[in-house]
Amino acid sequence: MAFGLHPHLGMINPRRFQRDCRFFHLNSGLAIRAWQTTLPAARWRLFCRALLELQTREDFTAHAFVLMGTHFHLLFSTHSLREHILAEDLHQILSRLCNKTWDALELPLFCDPILSAQYYKNAYKYIYRNPIEAGLCLRAEDYEYSSLHSLLGLSSQSAPVIDNMGLVQSPAKTLEWLNQDFGEEQSSLQISNKPNFVFRLDIFVESAGYR
Repeated sequence: MAFGLHPHLGMINPRRFQRDCRFFHLNSGLAIRAWQTTLPAARWRLFCRALLELQTREDFTAHAFVLMGTHFHLLFSTHSLREHILAEDLHQILSRLCNKTWDALELPLFCDPILSAQYYKNAYKYIYRNPIEAGLCLRAEDYEYSSLHSLLGLSSQSAPVIDNMGLVQSPAKTLEWLNQDFGEEQSSLQISNKPNFVFRLDIFVESAGYR
């Protein structure tokens, strides 16, 4: 599978959203015991291997991924109704690659459904801005352990993700949007995860969490 722009999904289309597949935001903390002796670059390589292995054998496509010091965020899609099993499969692969007898990730794994194109757009931006909000970089593309960094050709490690938000076609425009904070939307962000629903950013941050 070639990574970059999905040849079939293309750009996220609000009218066709969820017709062909289902989207989810997966996040979890890293189990300190499993990772405390592993350098960040090695952690990144293991996660990329795990994502590639899962995509090779299951109905699973990663679209955006950021690995932080204590947790990770992953945007993915699937045609199946097994999203929680897929999340656990990723956990098991990581635990095996770590070569540890204990869990690689903290439980439970939070696998939140994304039910609208607008919610997807904001989740995508939230994930890639995570390092900025944590004070680790000034621009989203500068954070090394992000699929954004890899897709732009800034990393020697290829991240197994397929972007569908226009990054490949219009990188400058996409990066300008990603590097603009939520501004006035901080108090009440229109994410529209279901009709006539206003999703409060403070609740979103509490549930999905900058840690």
